[in-house]
Amino acid sequence: MTKNFTINCLNIKTKDDLYSELGAAFHFSNYYGKNLDALLDCLRDLGDTFQDSNQVSINITFLNFSSCIKSLTEDFNGGIFSVFNFWKNEYSNIGIKINFEL
Repeated sequence: MTKNFTINCLNIKTKDDLYSELGAAFHFSNYYGKNLDALLDCLRDLGDTFQDSNQVSINITFLNFSSCIKSLTEDFNGGIFSVFNFWKNEYSNIGIKINFEL
């Protein structure tokens, strides 16, 4: 079984927009603090949930990525990519795929 998550980048103009869209897409709880540490904590909670339920894979798609990458290049390169890659490696048994559609 595969669980799909989609982040539509058309709505992302600021770092706060980015964290809000990530929280909404992943259905993070109210304690999500909209920063890199909170993102990793919530992704770990998500990973634990799928690991415990024998979920086969997770697909994450960033739609319209080109619309936000110019204004948020530093945020993506400076942390978001690192957090997702760290999480992906930490839960390698789940089979996490991250896709970017321009």
